[in-house]
Amino acid sequence: MTEHTSQDEGRPSKARRAHLRSTERKTHQTISNLVPIERYYTLASNILAEFDRAVSAQRLDDAFIFGRRFLTFSMEAIPKHDYYRNREKLKAANNADMHRVMDDMEKTVELMDLEELERREIRRR
Repeated sequence: MTEHTSQDEGRPSKARRAHLRSTERKTHQTISNLVPIERYYTLASNILAEFDRAVSAQRLDDAFIFGRRFLTFSMEAIPKHDYYRNREKLKAANNADMHRVMDDMEKTVELMDLEELERREIRRR
């Protein structure tokens, strides 16, 4: 999942988000076709629920981590399952969730930017 855009360069929370990315465990997400794909969608739903809880509680770092985890799992891991194309309803629901999470992630990053600007102002005083 690429996240570095030219508009990202000047964002106040860039270093904070880079630090959060660097602390993530680098695990290779293995998908087994012996495991029903529904289990993977359930796992994605569980990650999504954690993301939603973090967003609603304005735990921005947690929201950023869970949002990235959900998007990476949904975009990179689940499509590797042999039955990915055969479960249209699950795939469509997951795709809708991905679009919502992408929008919520942008809002989360905006809030992180505001927090960083506030911190800079406090340090400046």
